[in-house]
Amino acid sequence: MAVTPPALAERFVERLRAALIDVHLPRDDRMTAVLQSVKKVRRTLSDQGASQDLQDQIFLTGFMCGLLRLRKGEHVVQLGVGSGCASAILARLVQSLTVVETDAVLAQASLAGIDYPELRNLRIAQTIPETFAAAIFVTEAAAEWPHEALSLLRIGGRAVIRLGAPNTPPRLFLATKRRDGTMRIRSYDDPVSPVRESRLEEKVGGL
Repeated sequence: MAVTPPALAERFVERLRAALIDVHLPRDDRMTAVLQSVKKVRRTLSDQGASQDLQDQIFLTGFMCGLLRLRKGEHVVQLGVGSGCASAILARLVQSLTVVETDAVLAQASLAGIDYPELRNLRIAQTIPETFAAAIFVTEAAAEWPHEALSLLRIGGRAVIRLGAPNTPPRLFLATKRRDGTMRIRSYDDPVSPVRESRLEEKVGGL
């Protein structure tokens, strides 16, 4: 029997749910909001012929958003526009989103194909805004932490980033700002690595 596009979308979301549960995140309204946002974006982009790379980006974004434990009333700074799918997912989860992208032409092009009403709460900036943020989302894999942006996190603010040195598998890191200004750091396996994806496929049936 052929697997229909809606069924593929449901399986995609169940794999993401399994990944979030696997790192001991609670099954609450915030997880549900992430899954619903990812499902909408994934289905829309799949209708446009999304590549496997883009689907991996959507999955990774959903996992990173889950780690951030975003609330609807928060302001988030996204560093780098990427393909635009992260902006589409993030904008559905928070009150306002600032996408920092030095290349304004790239930013407009990446967001042009994502025409969601929720993106009205999004603005593009070429420099990091001098306002405090509840969360920071780093779109592309990086070699080091964005210290300038981290300085703008509120107390209790979170930042998620994918770090990796050349020729080594990247890992995800979640930083939470303590009251004394220091950061609590947690690290996670890359959820789109082949080994991790295989293990998640085995868990989906048991949810």
